[in-house]
Amino acid sequence: MIFNQTADLVLMGVKTQTRRPAKPHDRITIYKASKNRWVKCLFNNQMNRSRYQVGKTYAVQVGRGRKGIGRILVTNLRLEHLEAISHADAIAEGFMSVDEFKETWDRLYPRSLITNPKVVVIEFELVKVGR
Repeated sequence: MIFNQTADLVLMGVKTQTRRPAKPHDRITIYKASKNRWVKCLFNNQMNRSRYQVGKTYAVQVGRGRKGIGRILVTNLRLEHLEAISHADAIAEGFMSVDEFKETWDRLYPRSLITNPKVVVIEFELVKVGR
């Protein structure tokens, strides 16, 4: 998972949540993976594949194609509108306030605050630092 500007916060364990713009066909799905195991994932119907899955680990990268500098375990997934972010969510995102989060979001995704887009909220915990 790419964290261009906040990888250091992830590696310090301060950032435990991230938001990404939702794609039009994204949905949260719970499916039976085996006889006694159910899995929650972010599924994209158009691509017919799972993008993120609760219980799975992902590399922490500072850019696309870069080597991993740690690993995170996804603990929860949800879809919501960007404006639904709470103060506690902003703290989990590594910011001091909702306003600080929104300023950064607006720099990354200009004008998207106006439309209040759907976002994927990925909650995670750091499980490994280093390669």
